Amino acid sequence: MVSTVVIGLASATTMDEIQGPFEKATPMKAMIGSSTGLLVSFTVFLCAIDQKYLSTFISMKSGNTIIQEYFTKNKEDEKKITIFKCNENKWKPIIGDEVKAWVGEHFQQWIDEKPESFTDYNKSIIPEWCVDDKAPLKRLRSKKV
Repeated sequence: MVSTVVIGLASATTMDEIQGPFEKATPMKAMIGSSTGLLVSFTVFLCAIDQKYLSTFISMKSGNTIIQEYFTKNKEDEKKITIFKCNENKWKPIIGDEVKAWVGEHFQQWIDEKPESFTDYNKSIIPEWCVDDKAPLKRLRSKKV
């Protein structure tokens, strides 16, 4: 956005001739008006969004890093299991072994205790490669537990 404003204003000021019935100040006025509108609309947008997402416009972290940190920094299973809603290519190469170990450590407990967060949907999104013994996962998904 900043580069659009800067380049547009620089282009309008360095213009020698213009084709058509416009005078030299017209492109500059148009760029100033457009730039002002752009800045005002972006400011309104930043004020209107949910403030917890404001850091995503400032952060230099990639989406992959944010997904991986969400898994590694949370302790609750109901938050960690959301990793499976994300594209595996964003996290599996980096923390795939850690995710598999976490599932292996908690899988039997989820089957035995049936926590509220272990919904049918959450059962269905656990990748098979995360579970060593596939039989309980298949029974769990078919609701024959």
